Amino acid sequence: MRHTLIATALLLLAPLAQAESIPLQEGLTLTSSASGPEGQSSRTITVTDITPRLVKLRIAGQNADGTALSGQRNVRVQDLQSARSIRPTIADGKTELFENSTAIGTSAAVLAELKQGGSTLSLDVGGLSMKGGISGAGVTHALDGMLEGMGGFAGISEALEAAGASGVIDAKDLAQGQDTMGAIDKLQAVEGRLQSKGRSTVSVLVNGVKTALPGIVAKGRLGNAYDAELVFLDDPANPLLLKSRIGDETSQLTRIDYPVAK
Repeated sequence: MRHTLIATALLLLAPLAQAESIPLQEGLTLTSSASGPEGQSSRTITVTDITPRLVKLRIAGQNADGTALSGQRNVRVQDLQSARSIRPTIADGKTELFENSTAIGTSAAVLAELKQGGSTLSLDVGGLSMKGGISGAGVTHALDGMLEGMGGFAGISEALEAAGASGVIDAKDLAQGQDTMGAIDKLQAVEGRLQSKGRSTVSVLVNGVKTALPGIVAKGRLGNAYDAELVFLDDPANPLLLKSRIGDETSQLTRIDYPVAK
């Protein structure tokens, strides 16, 4: 028993391993937990494939009400460089693609601006349970339900593209339809100016090893309702969202796993 206590104490006193980057590669798996007024939730996101155009993600987890969550998200490679919107919410059972947005972190451009002092960023709040703003009015939740019944954004976008490709609608109608979808999507987004508040480290299990990941801290107000503090991995190649507080809701990346060449 005495030896067990000593071993435990030494483990707690041991310094964290240091890491400078997390490779964005097939097999990268991110595990996170979140806490808010509705309770605790968790999710695991796995990179299933990377093509010249897309990073493909598979999501599984549990909502705060205990129900299961699963879905897929495709993120354009070009958006990882320049997008100014983060869309972390997932439609259950759907495969989604949202242009000009990221899913598991921010873009290289936003990270670079934050390191220089500040950046403008928008965040989808459709999945938040906080009271206030458009989310408190129930608009975003009603919108989610309506789109879910229509196959979600991805289903409608795919139908538009198929109609355009087959000649059912012309290029002008296709462009107008896509613009309309973009306008609807923005109803769920709140935008704000985030200021850099220096650097920090976030402790995460990386391939089973407790690791101090270097982060850039950004604080600001999103829309008229949400005070926010976000910590992004200081890695332009993969600026993951390590930790966040948006109003009364917090989230933390707890575990990162990825294949290592032997």
